[in-house]
Formats: sequence, C-alpha cells, structure tokens
Amino acid sequence: MDDWSFDYGFHVNVNHRADDPQGLCWEGRDIVLSGALRSKTRRKCERVVLTLSPEEIDTTQWTKEMKGFGSIIGVRDGALIGFARLPSASFRSGLTALAAGKVRGLYLCVDDVARGSGIISRLFTIDPDAPDE
Repeated sequence: MDDWSFDYGFHVNVNHRADDPQGLCWEGRDIVLSGALRSKTRRKCERVVLTLSPEEIDTTQWTKEMKGFGSIIGVRDGALIGFARLPSASFRSGLTALAAGKVRGLYLCVDDVARGSGIISRLFTIDPDAPDE
C-alpha cells in the first residue's frame, strides 16, 4: 500500500421533509487506499484504488444473492477501482490500524470476475512487521 486518506463530511438537509429518506442530517466517512497491484492473474493495470465506507450490515437479512460486501468496478486511468462497505466496528478498527502504521498492504479475494469487475468476498490486512512471503 502506497497511500491512504480519510475523508469525513457531515451534512444537514436544509430542505428536510418528513418523508425524506436522508433524514435531517447524515455523515459520510471514507477511507481511500491506493497502491501497487500484485495479482495472481494478469491485469492491464499496475495499481489499485479501494474506497472503504462504513455501513451497518444486518446478517439476519443476508441472502444467497449477497455474495460479498464490495465490488471491483473496473479499470479507470490505469488503476483498478473498487469499493467495500464494512460494519462500523470493522471500519473503526481498520482506520485505527492505518493511523498506527500497522497496515503494509491488503489481500482482496475477488469472486465472480467478468469483464474486469467482480465481487469482493474477503479482505485481510498485511502487517508491516510480518515477514515477506
């Protein structure tokens, strides 16, 4: 992983109505990770940009169609672009690890790959103190 950033925004809906799905206010939190792509398959790009956002995941509502928690969208400007939505507790843990310098890289498992896109089903951090494989 070469770089990461954290973006936060708090928004107030000044034209709020009772039936507005956004409600009176909402917040946005994103971690954007970027770095070299080391893929077991040959790709037409050398880097990846992954956006992580918090979202409460209700496992009681999980269906077979929900195969993952994020997606690889495809290649833009030479970078493989993806996003993932993590439970809030996982998001906070990830942000803490990044801020503490305990993440050297990420391992992503992407399933159902078709035409450069796919479903993210697993995400692991790589500790900077762990020996290289």
